[in-house]
Amino acid sequence: DTPGAGFGTINIGHGSNIIIRNNWFHDQQYNPLQVGIIGGSITDNTFERIYPHLVGLGDAIQLWGGEWGSAVSTNVLIEDNTITFNDVSTEFPTHGIRLRPGADPADPGVDAPNIHINNNNFIDGGEGTTALAVLNQGTGTLDATLNWWGTTDGDEIAAMVSGDVDFIPCLSAEYIPSAVDMDATYTVPVIGISVAPSEVSFGEVEPGTPAPGNLPVIVTNEGTVAVDLDATIENELPASVYTGDPGLTIGGTHVSTWAGSAAVDGTSGALPLILT
Repeated sequence: DTPGAGFGTINIGHGSNIIIRNNWFHDQQYNPLQVGIIGGSITDNTFERIYPHLVGLGDAIQLWGGEWGSAVSTNVLIEDNTITFNDVSTEFPTHGIRLRPGADPADPGVDAPNIHINNNNFIDGGEGTTALAVLNQGTGTLDATLNWWGTTDGDEIAAMVSGDVDFIPCLSAEYIPSAVDMDATYTVPVIGISVAPSEVSFGEVEPGTPAPGNLPVIVTNEGTVAVDLDATIENELPASVYTGDPGLTIGGTHVSTWAGSAAVDGTSGALPLILT
């Protein structure tokens, strides 16, 4: 717990299908999480007391964008994290999330439109005046909607971000994952890939969350689900193909099962799912 004693807890230059979940990152120097991810998620983590490096800044989370041979991060979900930034008294700022640029000024950097930062709490410790919650140095507009910024004032939130960042709508209070309502029905958009008429692709539904998650499943028939390893879909997660009864659990996360029938082409529309 020595302030700023840790350094670079996780640094992955190039990885795919990565899940970073349920960690407490604290008292680190520069950045505890510096990763190049092609498909994956950073969820349910807590960040606090991150100290800047002598290079002049620090970040809780950095996504590599191609520098020094790293991956150009894309298809990443950053969700359900509590990120406290700017909470140590130093000469230099410490930011929340930074999407890094490319290896060369002409290179695109992080694929911002395919990075989704939602349902996080950004807590400004108020120690300095130049720290940012989100810094987008990648290419395109970053989806940072539905987060709690400590305020609902658009001008105040705008001052906490840099680069092309879409932060409206925002949450009106701190995000707290809700308990699972076993009787609730959620509507989940079909992920944009083509599948056989008997199969429909969905993202996983996290318990209590009416939005796509990060595990692709295929509804093969009523009451049966299977992990689809062949489809190329956002945030796909490799796993052994498994078909089971309703209530199937993979990696400790409940998978939604199909509870009805409808005719769709697998590229658009929405179908109801029920958590089991």
